[in-house]
Amino acid sequence: MAGMMTRVLSWPTLLFTFATWAVFLAGIACLQHNCADGTTGTGQVPYGSTPSTSTFGLNGVFGWSPTVPCTRLFRFYWFIIAFLFVTLLGAFIAAAPKYGLSSSRPFWIGMFSLNALLYMIASEAMLSALDVTTFTVGQPQSCMRTAAAGAIMTVAGCIFLLLTIGTDWENRGRHRTGEERKAPAGVGYRRGEEGLPTTAGTPAGTAGPVTYTGSA
Repeated sequence: MAGMMTRVLSWPTLLFTFATWAVFLAGIACLQHNCADGTTGTGQVPYGSTPSTSTFGLNGVFGWSPTVPCTRLFRFYWFIIAFLFVTLLGAFIAAAPKYGLSSSRPFWIGMFSLNALLYMIASEAMLSALDVTTFTVGQPQSCMRTAAAGAIMTVAGCIFLLLTIGTDWENRGRHRTGEERKAPAGVGYRRGEEGLPTTAGTPAGTAGPVTYTGSA
């Protein structure tokens, strides 16, 4: 039952996370294209800035440097895009069998926790970059907003997956119905069933039969 619940709930969450990943991919691809096609820069320096100055204004953006060429500025984000894609691909394959992701729950919890952390870092960078003059108008602004929205939604998708995969649905069902996983007081007997008690130093059956009246 637990495996089936995880399987049923994980599929829509995986699809949602894949969709948010695609939004982030579109934003980063747009940013990369703008800096490499010559329309906003030379393709070698960030959006028209020169290597000898810091006109790109990246001092407040986590992980960015004004001295890095624009064509290499987004390489970290291409890495996390590829990493999440491989993770999602493996999760889709693992979710297909009967027990789904619950059969390898610790592994997927670790993978999606790492992805959530990486996309939190990306979210911080994208939101900070929106304050840079270059990204306050025109297509660069639209691209950066798309990337920021995609990163934030991907974090939400990873957290939803962690809740879906990490929840022990079997025990949740037992607690909801009031069942407790403990042995009854008269282990070995059922309600109304007779048995012969055995005490230390006393032969079995000398005290006569007893009737168990505890809960089954």
